[in-house]
Amino acid sequence: FSEVIVDRDNLTVIKKIHAQEIDRSVLSAYIIDAKKTSEDFSGCMFRHVIRNKNELAHILATKGL
Repeated sequence: FSEVIVDRDNLTVIKKIHAQEIDRSVLSAYIIDAKKTSEDFSGCMFRHVIRNKNELAHILATKGL
């Protein structure tokens, strides 16, 4: 894939990924990893979705996929 869209239901994580400043929270390793991984694609978009609208992600997460 050259372009990806990442939908997450955690608005805090999405805001931290979009932020210009360095994240210093307990999530910082994940935020840094997401930002670095996004550079591997010609296009990468991180979007917030409302939890009950993200049914596919919920199903995959509960099945461990």
